[in-house]
Amino acid sequence: MQRDSSELIKTSDVRLRAIMDATPECIKIVAPDGSLTFMNQAGLIMVEAPSFTKIEGASIFDVIAPDYRAHWIEHHDRICKGESLNWQFEIIGLGGTRRFMETHAVPLPNGDGTFSQLAVTRDITQRKLAEDALKRNEFLLKAQNRALELTMHDGELLHVLHVITSAIEQHATHRIFASILMIDKEGNYFSEGSAPEVPRTIWEKSASEKVEVVVPDIEYAPLPVDFKNNVLARGLKACWFAPIVSTQSISLATFAIFYTQPQHPTAEDRRAIELLSHTAGIIIEWFREVKERRQAEGALQASDQHLRALIRASSNVIYRMSPDWLEMRTLDGQNFMEDTGRPIRDWLSKYIHPTDQSRVLEGIRKAIDTKSVFQLEHQVLQVDGSVGWVFSRAIPILNEHHEIVEWYGTASDITERKQTEEALRVAKDEAEKRKRLYETITGSTPDLIYVFDLQYRFTYANDALLKMWSSTWEKSIGKGLLENGYEPWHAEMHEREIDQVVATQKPIRGEVSFPHATLGRRIYDYIFVPVLDNHGNVEAVAGTTRYITDLKITEKALKESEAKFRRFYESNMLPIAFWNLNGKVYECNDAFADLVGYTQQEIIDGHYNWMNGTVPEYIHLHHENVKKAVAGKMFIEPYEIELLRPDGNRIHVLAGYALLEGSKENGVAFLTDITIQKSLMTALELRVAERTKELNEANFALKQSNEDLLQFAHVASHDLKEPVRKIKTFAYRLEGELSDANDKAKSYIDKILSSASRMAAMIEGVLSYSTINASAEMSGEVDLNTLLQDIQSDLEVVVEHKQATITSVDLPAIQGSRFLLYQLFLNLINNALKFSRSDALPRINIDGNVTEKAGKKYLHLTIEDNGIGFEQANAERIFDTFSRLNPKDKFEGTGLGLALCKKIVQRHNGTITAFGEKDKGAKFAIELPMEVYHTVL
Repeated sequence: MQRDSSELIKTSDVRLRAIMDATPECIKIVAPDGSLTFMNQAGLIMVEAPSFTKIEGASIFDVIAPDYRAHWIEHHDRICKGESLNWQFEIIGLGGTRRFMETHAVPLPNGDGTFSQLAVTRDITQRKLAEDALKRNEFLLKAQNRALELTMHDGELLHVLHVITSAIEQHATHRIFASILMIDKEGNYFSEGSAPEVPRTIWEKSASEKVEVVVPDIEYAPLPVDFKNNVLARGLKACWFAPIVSTQSISLATFAIFYTQPQHPTAEDRRAIELLSHTAGIIIEWFREVKERRQAEGALQASDQHLRALIRASSNVIYRMSPDWLEMRTLDGQNFMEDTGRPIRDWLSKYIHPTDQSRVLEGIRKAIDTKSVFQLEHQVLQVDGSVGWVFSRAIPILNEHHEIVEWYGTASDITERKQTEEALRVAKDEAEKRKRLYETITGSTPDLIYVFDLQYRFTYANDALLKMWSSTWEKSIGKGLLENGYEPWHAEMHEREIDQVVATQKPIRGEVSFPHATLGRRIYDYIFVPVLDNHGNVEAVAGTTRYITDLKITEKALKESEAKFRRFYESNMLPIAFWNLNGKVYECNDAFADLVGYTQQEIIDGHYNWMNGTVPEYIHLHHENVKKAVAGKMFIEPYEIELLRPDGNRIHVLAGYALLEGSKENGVAFLTDITIQKSLMTALELRVAERTKELNEANFALKQSNEDLLQFAHVASHDLKEPVRKIKTFAYRLEGELSDANDKAKSYIDKILSSASRMAAMIEGVLSYSTINASAEMSGEVDLNTLLQDIQSDLEVVVEHKQATITSVDLPAIQGSRFLLYQLFLNLINNALKFSRSDALPRINIDGNVTEKAGKKYLHLTIEDNGIGFEQANAERIFDTFSRLNPKDKFEGTGLGLALCKKIVQRHNGTITAFGEKDKGAKFAIELPMEVYHTVL
């Protein structure tokens, strides 16, 4: 059964590869780092690679044309993150051939959580060229129509000619400069365009003899020195002149075209000049022969003749229609459509294709209703009965009463354009149907790409190679190895290899290394492959070179690492064993054998099994972790188990293992004997339990002590209050009895009363300070604005007496104890009133704002006054219990107010900081959480 499954899989794989090699699209797989892991036969042909083994593992990025490379890499990264994308780009094959490609790529899981790119790519070069040609033709046609419209609407000649020269420049796929040069009837020379001024002797030969004049390289041409220097200074290297003639073959002007590189005119430029020079001739002739006489008597006939010539230059059909379009008065089909010969009324069925007749009638209705130009693309019946396409345009002719008396129209043959558009549409539809195929693996060239001719000269070098040479294309192409900086031994070696490739028609692969002045030793891997012509002869040698220094260093490091592991393995510092899924240990070191209680030979002979040697209650851990390893988690984190030795003793070990690379059955295990640690841990746990019990007992005793102290504080404060109250009562009575006492006696009585009042306040303060921690009020929402209003109401008498001003911003509600927060603000405001200056009315300002940090919101408050202030050196001391900075005979107080404030803020998980300056006031900064987290107030 297993053999049948294997054969089925093998057969399926063979069929899949056959399908992929048979398809005309390139199928490839690209790893996340850009390296090729698969490419089918069609793809190899596209990148001009002799076989996949020659480009396997190379970077696909190197065959992407430089202008498209960054965009390609950006799309590749997105696919490796899970997206599916379509896009177009250009490649440069190993033989230097450029191709436009269209690709559909999807993410391909690698099994480790990452993705590669699976793509189906097709060659769209011919379609792209057709599209570009179509765009250029449409662009030129629009420019031609624009120039003709300007002419018919009395535009200026130079403006019209500017439309033509600009179209020539914009149509070109390379940088050119175009001008039209002419001499008017009065003999005045003038030009229109961006080309430099040209001496009349140079371009008049083209005009007078009506021939083309080409100067492929201005630098070496026999031209006037001043003209040559001026042109070369502008970076222009080649030019050519084409005559512009009238419909009667009379020379009218000359087209001047300049290039930035030495060259001959391109086929695209010739077609553009041929089309627009005829239009330019008609326009120039119109301005010369017709426009000047347009107002003169009898000019109508000449105008009509020239207008017909103008229209014929840009149209295939000319027609005239009655005002209501019911009658076609004339139609000149110019062998494209059948002439009418006489006025007809069945023109719709005779000339217009049935599928477009309703569209034509609708367009006519709108044009008649608005007295505007009729224009429409539609199908027609040609002379031979076949279907064609035209762009039809008719202009209404109006009389002096603004009534339509006739329609004058033209129709241009756009059949070829429409057929091209249809072919492109079909091609695109076909491309969409064939986008998604099977998984593919793609290869790429190494980092450096180049081509030699049979004389060892470079005919191509990619950007990476030019960058390594620190050279340019112009300086390097066409030069040999020595001229491009190769050392003699290196150049001679490659020339011998090129000769061998030519002679054998077989590739050569090699490795070369040489020292670098700053980068050290550099190692490169390279391959030379033959490029064959249609007759099977070698016409060039393509080469690819890849920098492999890092790879070599990695290989060396790997060997050293393996040697270190072997030394570590044999040192027996750690028990190590190699095992399989059945639990058999087929190799181990002495440390492992000693740990499990067997000899190495006994273990290898099968007397010890990894599974059977484990205490039964731990076997499930082995099975669970082996499943994880096989599922893809190659390394298993250490876990604790117990092993059973042959003498019956159990040992605790920490086991960690990993599958061997490329294997799903064999692995390596590392053990650590933790028996002693486990014993120590057990003893430590017992000790911790004992200490925890002692701590709980101590906490209970402390809690009981705190409760006793709290009870004592209540009793003590009550017992102390009573004698103080009696002291004050009898002092007041004594003061009444001794109304006639002398000043000294009254002074004594005042001191007794003052001391008793301070003692009463101190007792209250001590009681508040000692009981604040005992408050069990739960946290609730506190409206600080209402709280401040209550405080100001309670302090109303003091505020009025001091003529104080208290201002505050709108504050948010926070979570906390209203009782404690009331005490906080009351103490701080009371302090500001108490410690005011005698020379200034008290001003107290309360400000606040909400901030956020670590995901929690905090309220920042400042309470600032203009009182007596304090030295900043005492900013911490003022929060100490019973701390006083001012003499008690000047300012009343117990020294507990700010200590109480600090305690309240801390109970709310906040902070309070003081800032002061002597005789300039004090400021208290408070930070409180908007919510009190994990606490009971």
